Amino acid sequence: MWRLTIIALLLFGIPSQASAGAYTDKAARCLVVSTLKSERADLVLWMFLTMRDHPALNELPKQPDSVVEISNRKTASLITELISDRCVEEFREARKHDGQESWKASFAILGQIAGEELVAHPHVQKSLQGFAEFIDLEKINEALTD
Repeated sequence: MWRLTIIALLLFGIPSQASAGAYTDKAARCLVVSTLKSERADLVLWMFLTMRDHPALNELPKQPDSVVEISNRKTASLITELISDRCVEEFREARKHDGQESWKASFAILGQIAGEELVAHPHVQKSLQGFAEFIDLEKINEALTD
């Protein structure tokens, strides 16, 4: 069950009303500082490959099964190593003091940071601006004017 929780939280984050305790904050901080930028990029790749299977995204090309399997293996290895080695003390303390929910908040923060790093890249920033030329600013200004 906790595996599904970690997967869902990496993909979708946590509700804003959830609060993390001090030990959970330490576990989350450990996850972020204990991962390389390339590992966080691999994690985001896994998230995209996973979300690609949603029917709303069926127009996007599928990746070969071998690419998905490599990504699954990398992600599983990273999560295993983070929990059982790199951040084991932080997770023990968080679970002891903050409960099972600590895992959710910690991994959600890692997923958020990983996504923010990719979005910050200049090429991604340029792509994000692609829709701007189609916005009807006049209509928006009219709607917001008293």
